[in-house]
Amino acid sequence: MWRIFFATVLLLTLAQASKATPIDVDSSQSEDKLTIYEDYAHLVDAQAGKLIILKEVSEYYDGYSMLPFGSRKKAITQAIGKAKSSNFSLFLTIRDEEHLFDGSSPPPGKFMGGTYHMYIIWPVEVGELTSDSLLAEIIAHTKENRPTDIINKHVVNLIKMAEDKSFSKITHNIKEIIREKNTEGAPEDIMRGMVTLVAIHEGPGCAADLIKWAKYHKSPAVRASSYIELINMGEVEKVEDNLKQEKNDDVVSEVKDKLI
Repeated sequence: MWRIFFATVLLLTLAQASKATPIDVDSSQSEDKLTIYEDYAHLVDAQAGKLIILKEVSEYYDGYSMLPFGSRKKAITQAIGKAKSSNFSLFLTIRDEEHLFDGSSPPPGKFMGGTYHMYIIWPVEVGELTSDSLLAEIIAHTKENRPTDIINKHVVNLIKMAEDKSFSKITHNIKEIIREKNTEGAPEDIMRGMVTLVAIHEGPGCAADLIKWAKYHKSPAVRASSYIELINMGEVEKVEDNLKQEKNDDVVSEVKDKLI
């Protein structure tokens, strides 16, 4: 029960890690090392050209040390001790901070509330970058309309990688995701990236899709991006005609700025 509760907390706060260099920790069980990255950007840089695979959010390793008697170091030691018993060697820090727990909801394995230093790491895997593996990772993390900050960065990064012409075969699937995410709350950065990706791979051939999305899609981000890609294709007259029906002032303003 507690693990489910804290998994829910993690979904809301995955992006609150500090920036630092990777931490190499000698494993007491083997000659291998645990490599812990302190932010997503550093992880991406270190694994350039490879597919980063984020595991299920419920799969994490945590440490809590009550202050002032405990310390950040003790919390880190606890988390790393748990991680050593796993089959993973790469981790991303998702919580490294002091947190006040209510007496009725102490940290897992603790019996009283108070201020604790909490340190939580998330296992990461690295795989071969192919069209199929890239698409699978995108689909795995676009199930929710409001992803966490780290997952949002992850999917945006994956979409950016997919702009390479060698991944053009996944464009059909990306268009299906855009259609499925026909909601006002669809994640803005992800949806914009997907529309741009379709335009990069299909060029003027996707103009009909862009016009439909600009007119009917419920996501303001999709509508704005579709208009902008049509402008880039020289379809200014169609944009001006359809923009008259747009009721979102922010979309109108953004598109008009591109028309100037």
